[in-house]
Amino acid sequence: MNYTYKIFENQTYELPQGRRHHDASEFRGTPKKHASSPHSGKGYLSPSSTSLVSPPKFANASILSTVGSSETHLQQISTSGFYCEICSKRFNSEATLKAHFGSERHRKAKTIQRGNFTRDGPLQTSFNSKGSPRKSRGPSSKSQEQPLATSTVALDETLLSMKEANRIANRNPAVAATVLWNISKDLAQYSDQFENLRLSLKTVQKCLGRMSTNTELRGEKGTKSLWTSRTLLKTKLECDMALARLLMTFNEDRAIKEYLSALCEYLGIDNGTLDTISLSNDPTNMSKRAPQATQLIPRKFTKVEDISQALEAMKEVASACLAFSVSDMDNLFVKRGMAVYFLRYAFAQEKGVLGSAYETILAAASALRYLGLDHFGNECAMLIIDHHIDQPDAQIRIAAAIVDALHKKDLIRADLLIQNYSKHFKKPWSQFLARLVAKTIEMDVCWMCDDAWLEWESMMLDKPESDIGIYELIESLLTEFLEPYAWYKPMWISQTAKEN
Repeated sequence: MNYTYKIFENQTYELPQGRRHHDASEFRGTPKKHASSPHSGKGYLSPSSTSLVSPPKFANASILSTVGSSETHLQQISTSGFYCEICSKRFNSEATLKAHFGSERHRKAKTIQRGNFTRDGPLQTSFNSKGSPRKSRGPSSKSQEQPLATSTVALDETLLSMKEANRIANRNPAVAATVLWNISKDLAQYSDQFENLRLSLKTVQKCLGRMSTNTELRGEKGTKSLWTSRTLLKTKLECDMALARLLMTFNEDRAIKEYLSALCEYLGIDNGTLDTISLSNDPTNMSKRAPQATQLIPRKFTKVEDISQALEAMKEVASACLAFSVSDMDNLFVKRGMAVYFLRYAFAQEKGVLGSAYETILAAASALRYLGLDHFGNECAMLIIDHHIDQPDAQIRIAAAIVDALHKKDLIRADLLIQNYSKHFKKPWSQFLARLVAKTIEMDVCWMCDDAWLEWESMMLDKPESDIGIYELIESLLTEFLEPYAWYKPMWISQTAKEN
């Protein structure tokens, strides 16, 4: 579904590009390009591929738009993708369009369009006194050649159903929540329905909250409007996150508060738990406190789907706190954003999702650099050495952190990184950097003799294919670090000049 308000998709907010730390040896690697958000110059967002669990399907709950004639009139629009004329929906690919053709919504719209009228008129959806859906007869029609509903009529019907659902919300929150959740997704397609969309989601939020505390309100067994504890919890998070994304369009501080509140409620913790993690800016200390915080989460998270949802929620909340706050580690939202990153790191490690743990520590390092804490960003490489050394790009990221420390004249941290790395691997490049750092510390000046260049030139001749990136990274450092003795032109620079 093509939403005007993209609030039903997980988001990742990127740090503002203009304020990041730029360096040839950036630890975080090459940033991915994302579409910019409405907040010009403040943040960037990109949709996540992970979708959250949907609430129970409620027959006849959604309003159908029946513009168009048949599937044969499908047209590809160059700027908007594929289009279903029957439902007035645009899609990004043929695959999603075909999936739409198999949906219940499309089949119903198609049936209505073809003139599936009863003896007394077309079927319409309404509610009985108990708040359950019932079938009623519309105006009689002698002819099946009825004019098709326009998008305006579809919106009017959606708003009418919203009014009906609001009317029954107090006595039947299970049905109202399901109907309004589907209506919210319809309203998200209209750019002028912001307030109705917000009110619909707020009512869903209220209904879900009541059902959370009173199991008798969760619907009757055997009906499609029954809410299980798991579905209720998941949809409550998705609704809370959708509201936070909606608020982000006009009030970022309030949106961040909603984000943090939604995450804490879902995990069963409070902001105080996050504040405990971020008592210091040191990644090593935060990584030690975070596992203690995960022990306070009451839910066990045994299902893969639940773990994935929790990880995606933590990723989105942390990125929002960093992207839309003042770039100062003393800022409360920034501190809590960093705490969420390390909570996610500990949670992923505990659940054995090492890929997500590695991704998180890279994001934390990038955030620390954005905050001007480059030395702490480099210290995240210590965690990579200790826990993620087998990741495909871990070696070059460690080398980049060492080179960056040398660029900053932080010889002590560079030496610690090298020594810690050497416990696992003894590679020529790491041994060379170890001698470079040791001699520089010993002599209090850089090791700038001809022997250093001759040794490096010999290493470049025998460098393994898998470490080319590391060698070129280190050589770029040496060209600058040993500038007074830069008579030696790196081999890869000479080869590039010849090719050009």
